[in-house]
Amino acid sequence: MDLSLFASAIATTAGLTPDVDVTEVLDANPLDFDHRYTYDKAGNLAKVENLTGPPVGEATVSPYVVREYTFTAKGARAGLSETIHGDDTLTGTATTGKTLTLTYDSADRPTDGYVYDVFGRQTTVPAADAPDPGKGNISLAYFDIDLPQEITQGDTTTTFALDVSARRLTQTTTTPTGTMTTTQHYADGSDNPAWVEL
Repeated sequence: MDLSLFASAIATTAGLTPDVDVTEVLDANPLDFDHRYTYDKAGNLAKVENLTGPPVGEATVSPYVVREYTFTAKGARAGLSETIHGDDTLTGTATTGKTLTLTYDSADRPTDGYVYDVFGRQTTVPAADAPDPGKGNISLAYFDIDLPQEITQGDTTTTFALDVSARRLTQTTTTPTGTMTTTQHYADGSDNPAWVEL
């Protein structure tokens, strides 16, 4: 989970010129924050520092976690490296946390485990990027109008049916323990169902 989504105290760079070294400005008081963010000159999030995580090992304080990102020439995120200082200080003992390297094809689509059909739609999402990695890769199939028709991960498959207006009509999920179907009913021409039948 990207810690940048959960800020309780943010050090911003508002008003700084593009030539200012943002890191130098923000480091005036290195521990006076919960979360701290540094951006590169293109506006990309280059570093996240977090002091709110649970203690590591026998420590009694939150670790100082630093996540640094790299980007391609086109601005796509290319890599992540995470360093964890278990004793709450930047100069303390450091261990390596998460690392990630991303590559892209000529259409700027991620290629690490992703598979696409001839229309450029994702047909395989690697387990590493799935909400539940332990269940394996996600496989997807589509209707001719590009809406998802079937999603499968491990022993769970969800299929969708559309009405004549191409709105989602039913959703059926099949697992080893059984099958559950929900049906959406529409009262007008909008995409918002009036009620859902289980």
